[in-house]
Amino acid sequence: MPKTVLAVLLLCLSLTSACIRQVGPDDIDVMRSGQLDWQADAEIARVVYVGARDESRHVPQLRALAQSWLERKGYALTENPSMAGYIVQITLLAAGPADAESLRAVVDSGYGSPSLFSGQGATALLADVLLVQRRIPSHKRPSRARMKNVSRRNAVDNSRLRIGLLLRRELRQDADLPSVFAEVLGREISMGIPLPEADEARPEPDTQAGSQ
Repeated sequence: MPKTVLAVLLLCLSLTSACIRQVGPDDIDVMRSGQLDWQADAEIARVVYVGARDESRHVPQLRALAQSWLERKGYALTENPSMAGYIVQITLLAAGPADAESLRAVVDSGYGSPSLFSGQGATALLADVLLVQRRIPSHKRPSRARMKNVSRRNAVDNSRLRIGLLLRRELRQDADLPSVFAEVLGREISMGIPLPEADEARPEPDTQAGSQ
C-alpha cells in the first residue's frame, strides 16, 4: 500500500475516533429522584460550601465544576462550612457501563438506597446530593461572627436528590469520564436556585478553613 494512501487512512481513523470520543451536554440523559429546595430567605446568607466525594474515582473535576455553576448564579463560595448559608454535599456513588433500565431503577429507589447498576451499551453516573440551608451569625454581630462548628440547631431546612446521568454509548472503563458529566451534574444541582436581587448586598465569604 502506498505511503500516501496509508497516511490518509490513518488520518481518517484518527478523526473518526476523535468524533466518537467527543461528548456534549445534549448527549446526556438526566434522571432524578427528589429535588433540592433552594429557598430564598433573607436570613440565609448567599454563601455556599461545596463538599464532594467521588467514590467512583472517575470524575476528578466534580467539585470545581459544581462550584462554577453555583458561582454563575451569583452565590459566593467559601472553604469554611461554618460560614456557609448553603452546604451542598455531593457523593458520586458509581460510574461505568450500564443500561438505561438499571440506572432508572437505582435512581427511582431514592437517596441513600443501594447504588449498584448493571447492564451494558451505555455509560452511567449516579450521585446523591444533600442540601442543607442554615443561619450563620450576621456580620452585624461581631462577637458571634465566627462559629466553632456546624450544628443542627442552626439548620433551617434540608433536601435530598438522587441523580443519574446516562450517555447512550459505552466509554473506556479505565479512563476518567469526560468533563461534560461533571458539568451537567453541576448544572442540575444549581437548577431552581433563586437569583439574588441586584440591590441586595452580597455576603463576603470567609475563605479560612473551619472545623466541621
